[in-house]
Amino acid sequence: MILSQLPRDTTVKCEFEERQYEQHLNNELLLRKELLFVPGQVLEGQLGFDAAIYSANPRFWELFDELPFFAFFHRAWVARKRPGLLLSPEWWHDLEASLSFFPPFRFNVFVQHKRPEYLTVNSSNEWAHWNRPYFRYHLTKHQQTALEQLELRTQQSAIVVYASPAFIKHEQLWSAVAEQKLIETSNFCQPSKLAGHHVFSYADAGNIGKAHSVTEDIESFNFYERMDTFFRNVEAAYDNRTFLIQLGETLLASIQGCGSLTESFDIILGTFESLPDNEFQLAMSRISAFNFAVGARWFIGTRER
Repeated sequence: MILSQLPRDTTVKCEFEERQYEQHLNNELLLRKELLFVPGQVLEGQLGFDAAIYSANPRFWELFDELPFFAFFHRAWVARKRPGLLLSPEWWHDLEASLSFFPPFRFNVFVQHKRPEYLTVNSSNEWAHWNRPYFRYHLTKHQQTALEQLELRTQQSAIVVYASPAFIKHEQLWSAVAEQKLIETSNFCQPSKLAGHHVFSYADAGNIGKAHSVTEDIESFNFYERMDTFFRNVEAAYDNRTFLIQLGETLLASIQGCGSLTESFDIILGTFESLPDNEFQLAMSRISAFNFAVGARWFIGTRER
C-alpha cells in the first residue's frame, strides 16, 4: 500500500521501529561516498555502557524504570549489589594512544532520529496548514533544549539535526535501503529552528516543514550541502586528542539547565572512574554520557572530498 491509497480518515503509525530507521540511515551516511566516520564502533563502543550496566548506583537504574528489560537488570544486579566494572588506567592510556591511527578529525555531526506519525484526517491539529496528509513528530523538551544549546555553541564546527523518514511502511524502508535513498527520502531539521515549539510537521522529504504550536514555516539547511561546505571550509584538527577534549567541554556546557537530562548526564558520568589529571578520559566520559542521556548519534567528518 502506498501513502496515497491510505484512507483519509485514519492516523497511521510507523510500521518500523525508530532504531531500524536509525541503523540504516547511519549505515548510508557511512557508506555513501565515505563521508563520515562513526566513532561509536571503536571509541564510544569500547566505553559504551558495558561498564555502566553493572553499576550498583540505584539512581542509575531509576533512569530505566519504565523499561521492563532494564527493570529486570535493576532487580537482578542492584539488588545483589554487584560492583561496577572499573576501567584500568592502562586501558585509558591505550585508547588515547590509538587516536594517532585515525585520520585527522574535522567536524562533528549529531543526528537525533525521530519516528513520525502520518496524519490523514482533516480534523488533525496541523491539517489546516497543509490541507493534505502530512507527517508529524513531537519534541521532547529537555532533549530539544540540549540539542538547541549544542547547535548554537558549535555553529562553525558541528552539524546538529533531527532526521525523520517521509514514509511509514516497512516496504518503503527496505526499498530506500536497497536503493541507498534514505537521505533523499528523509526530512532534516535544525533544533535551533524549533526553539519555543513542541511539534514539527512536514509533508515531504528534504528540509521544509512547519513548527507548532504557534505555526511557523521552517526551512533548514540541505544536509548534504551543509556537509560539503564543512568538508571544504573546516580545517582538520591539530590533533584528535585536543578535538575530543574540546568536544567534551562543549557537551558539558550544552547539557546544563536541561532538567532530568542534566541529572541523567551527571549520574551516568559518575559511573566512570575518575583518573587524576586525565583530560582525555574525562572528555570521552562526557561524550558518552551526553550521547546516552540525549539519545543522539555522534559522527565525525574526517576527510576532504
